[in-house]
Amino acid sequence: EQFKKNGFVSDFDFNTIGELKTYHYKTYDSGMATASSLVSFTRNHEPDLLLHKDFINRGLLTGAYLYEVFQLILNQIQPDLVILFNGRFIENRPLLRVCQQKKIDFATHERGGKLNTFLFRINSIPHSIETVRNEMEALWSQAGVDRDEVGKTFYTNRIKRVEDAWYSFTKEQQEGRLPESLKNIENKKVITIFNSSLDEYEGLEGFGPFFYQNDNEGILQICRSLERFSDIKLYLRVHPNLRRLNNSQNKFLKEKINGLNSVEMIPAEDSVDTYALIDKSEIVIVFGSTVGAEAAFAGKKVVLLGRAAYENLDCFVIPKSHEELMRILIDDTYVFPVINQDDPLKYGFW
Repeated sequence: EQFKKNGFVSDFDFNTIGELKTYHYKTYDSGMATASSLVSFTRNHEPDLLLHKDFINRGLLTGAYLYEVFQLILNQIQPDLVILFNGRFIENRPLLRVCQQKKIDFATHERGGKLNTFLFRINSIPHSIETVRNEMEALWSQAGVDRDEVGKTFYTNRIKRVEDAWYSFTKEQQEGRLPESLKNIENKKVITIFNSSLDEYEGLEGFGPFFYQNDNEGILQICRSLERFSDIKLYLRVHPNLRRLNNSQNKFLKEKINGLNSVEMIPAEDSVDTYALIDKSEIVIVFGSTVGAEAAFAGKKVVLLGRAAYENLDCFVIPKSHEELMRILIDDTYVFPVINQDDPLKYGFW
């Protein structure tokens, strides 16, 4: 009854995940937090909202309850600092919003970039690109004489499949293995798209492609635009994190992309070596995955199409439209900027 007085509705009907994400309870972005939890739970960036209606209703109710109760707790305890996990899910997002509303310092924690380490951020969430940018520059400027070597180690360890950063997505790939078709593509420009798993950032504000609706739609437009260019060999390397998932993203790739004449799709489960494929590619296209920084480290021409932790570095091209992207891919006279060799190392060091 108290929630009803506060304007909370107990039964919801949302037609799209986008509608859900816009819902607010007072100053708390309850819909975004609930969508984030649902996407992570289902590993699907477009979950069935009717099937998961109970999850959504309970998530919105839980968030509203936490939002109200946490204010009472803060008034009673009056802490100097509130520490919470991650900051984007149903069980912690409302606490973060209350802290911001009451101007109380908070910190978020997450697993770190290396095994047996943790990440701790004051008044920021782990996924803040602005925070990452500031950290990267500060760490680089304060680093010792070994900073280049430390930065290189990040990349060389990934190539060697060293599991020092929780999980290696490439450990099941066969070192040096390339698509059979690469043996018969003389005089063709090899372009490879490395996509991202959409469920990883669907529940986060400010992420995603710059001018496409999402990765899938961007890939489809690129493939259609390159259909008449027989001198280009286009590959799509599906992110290994999508292996064996029966979700909307994989369904789209199977039904809309696989089978197009302009692209050869390398499935998530395929043992083709990501790093060997980077080496054979003239241009690498990414939507924000770490592969973009890895390809730049390898000296490749990189095109970045979406928000990324390393987006401020001087080692790739960011087109402003689909038309500009096509010019970059098709026009052999297009001059890519020279990679600043320090910049990939900054990301590796961070």
